[in-house]
Amino acid sequence: MDNIGFMAVKKGDRVRRVLAESTSMDLDVVRVDERLIYCGAEVNGAFAGWTFDRATGVEEDEDLGWGILKGTSGSRLTEIL
Repeated sequence: MDNIGFMAVKKGDRVRRVLAESTSMDLDVVRVDERLIYCGAEVNGAFAGWTFDRATGVEEDEDLGWGILKGTSGSRLTEIL
């Protein structure tokens, strides 16, 4: 899928995440904002899960040092299901 497709992702969609180009998992989108797609769970306003750049689908993870601005990631979205 081209990168533009991830700009269309909205709350309630399902997306496919690929980790290390070998393992995939389907995730539920719980929130989106101008820059990020949030997948996983939101309980009492607290988010737990994964975040992805909307323009590219690359995972953003501060704890791992992953993201577009960091120039590295081990995970990305591949499609909207």
